[in-house]
Amino acid sequence: PSKNIFNLKSTTLMNFNFNVTDITGKIILQKNNVILKNNHYQIDMSAFTSGIYFLNITSNGGKLSKKLVLN
Repeated sequence: PSKNIFNLKSTTLMNFNFNVTDITGKIILQKNNVILKNNHYQIDMSAFTSGIYFLNITSNGGKLSKKLVLN
C-alpha cells in the first residue's frame, strides 16, 4: 500500500509501456516508451482517490499485472 507514490524497480526492463486501471477496468493513467533511470521509475498517484488499482506493464511481448492499493 502507498499514499501517493509507487516505485518500480527492475534490472531487466529497459523500455516499457504501462497503464493503471481502476477496479472497473477503466484506464486512468497510461505511459508509453518509459525508460528507467538508475533501474527506477516512480508512478505518482496523488491525483487519484483511495482504492484498489491495477498496474499493467508490457515490454518485449511480455506482460505483468500487479495490484496497487492506494490509501
